[in-house]
Amino acid sequence: MANSEVFKHVCIEHRLQQFLELVCTKFCKPVFTNYALGVTDKHDVRKALHHKPLSRKVFVEVARASPENLERLSENGYLERLVKEMDKNDVLVQLNALEVLTDLVSCNHGLDYLERTGIISKLRQKALNIGSDPLGNFLGPGDRMSRYLKTLRQNLHSGKVDFKARYLGALANVLHVQDSSYEDLVNLTERWYSLLGDRPTDMLLRLCRQPFPELRCATLSVIAEVARVPWGQATLAAQPGFLEYLLDRSTEADKACKEAKFAVVAILAQVQPRGFSAEDWQRIRNTYQEGPFFMATEAAVTFEGLS
Repeated sequence: MANSEVFKHVCIEHRLQQFLELVCTKFCKPVFTNYALGVTDKHDVRKALHHKPLSRKVFVEVARASPENLERLSENGYLERLVKEMDKNDVLVQLNALEVLTDLVSCNHGLDYLERTGIISKLRQKALNIGSDPLGNFLGPGDRMSRYLKTLRQNLHSGKVDFKARYLGALANVLHVQDSSYEDLVNLTERWYSLLGDRPTDMLLRLCRQPFPELRCATLSVIAEVARVPWGQATLAAQPGFLEYLLDRSTEADKACKEAKFAVVAILAQVQPRGFSAEDWQRIRNTYQEGPFFMATEAAVTFEGLS
């Protein structure tokens, strides 16, 4: 096999592994868990989530040790029984199987096995096919996620500052996408962002102007996640006053807040952000080149020293 083909094959395997890890840990597990909490006894769910059957844990640990071990377990039917549980209607059974199968993602031969058995495509369908799966409705507008994000927005308008910061941290985690080339996942985060209600970006900017550094830092972490994806860049570019706020260094005196704000600048400066004009992008890049702690007075002092 030519070097270029080998490199291409390695890249494809790496992307598949990243995708499966993302789907398992970010989408399927939280969705299954929340769905289960709503339709079953909470004590049973807690038991199911926190105590994997010992035999299954042992099987997967042995399978991860080597390709030969995995093949032996597969030939004996142990792993096949686990895979078949992903097709059952019982959400707790599916959740238990998913908890164990996720551990196979960390090794290449485990990933190959999950590809061969069709688990990757099944997980992708369960996570992304809105309406076709009983759990899919959880992800769509007008459902539990809509109510959850509506409640989150309401909590951001009232309550203690430290609680608001925690809510914003949770929102940043929900919106985080490691690789924006996964279009389906990016579209899903856009849908979730829209569920925050009318003008969510306007709400974030208002929070950025609150006199609490912890709250401003947490809000900027959400804006940073929005800035990573094309739809988010276009949203920020269209928001009145956003660019002026972003480039105004006088809004932050706290070191942590300066760094949090600069993180947004850095994200936008290192790509060609959608929706921003070439002139505005150059302004962002200039700010990025100056660093997080630049002050205009520094330039003035330097100029006077040269005169």
